[in-house]
Amino acid sequence: MLTSFSIIIPVYNVEKYLVECVTSIFSQHYDNLEILLIDDGSTDGSGKLCDELARKHEKVRVIHKKNGGSADARNKGIEESTGEYLLFLDSDDYWEKEQFLFRFDEIIKEKKPDLIRFGVRQIDSQTNQVLASNYTKVWASYNSLANPYPRVVVNGHLTISACLHAVRRNYIIQNELFFKAGMFCEDIEWGIRVFASSPSIYFYPVNIYNYRYRREGSHTANTDARTLNDYCLILENGFEHVKNKNSEDWLQGYLMYQTIIAIAHTNYQKVNNETRKELNSRLRVIFEKNITKYKDFNKIKRAYLIYKFFGYRVMAKFLGWYLRIRGR
Repeated sequence: MLTSFSIIIPVYNVEKYLVECVTSIFSQHYDNLEILLIDDGSTDGSGKLCDELARKHEKVRVIHKKNGGSADARNKGIEESTGEYLLFLDSDDYWEKEQFLFRFDEIIKEKKPDLIRFGVRQIDSQTNQVLASNYTKVWASYNSLANPYPRVVVNGHLTISACLHAVRRNYIIQNELFFKAGMFCEDIEWGIRVFASSPSIYFYPVNIYNYRYRREGSHTANTDARTLNDYCLILENGFEHVKNKNSEDWLQGYLMYQTIIAIAHTNYQKVNNETRKELNSRLRVIFEKNITKYKDFNKIKRAYLIYKFFGYRVMAKFLGWYLRIRGR
């Protein structure tokens, strides 16, 4: 019998994209699945569109709820799901047509992993241009390793996102790996706890997730003071969490890399000077406490060299400038 999958899709004001998102799942032609559309209090026609999709497709279930954010919607989906494995799909994104669920079924029966990791393509929402992605090429070289993540993090190629993993449902329930509601950057916070729990992992080196980059109205396209504060809080708590769990160095290395990204955004985004000063003070403590151990990681290494010769303030301004010239 085919492995059962639940695809959990939080829905909030995405009427323009929802049909394409759901249709991409049906292109799998895989029978043993359910699609959970969690209408998170949409104020456009998304809620009605969810109901229409459920009437047309018996595999679609709709849950309407008050607005609580993506994390809260995902948690509701986890609670209502019945599949052996869960996949998370944002309602403005979509999957490639490759029928990978059949391959996942084979992997699960043979390996029984807690997680299956797969690749992503970035799609510029303004131009529909496929942005350069080297996930398939790079990750394929890690496939022979029993645990590819230490090498991946050292090389700066790790992206933790719930949408890029198929996760065994019982693993989430048993380890209480629900999302933290009311927090921005929830994927990073969730991913830290997931990987600190030492799941078994299988990597499927194909780009099957299409992520709309810079979609107007999406939260990821807009970084504000609250997002940066949550980002900083996740890093502060994350280092303590993984140390308490005696997690592998690669996970702390990943947090160090995220610290550098947070410093860059803090010195690039439009926030008031007092907020920027406070965030830089907190991030500097994290950076200087941990940088020596991870200074040889790719991408971390470059920031460290600037810090070593010119100090934290110059490094922070340089990282903000770097994002600015990239148009991020």
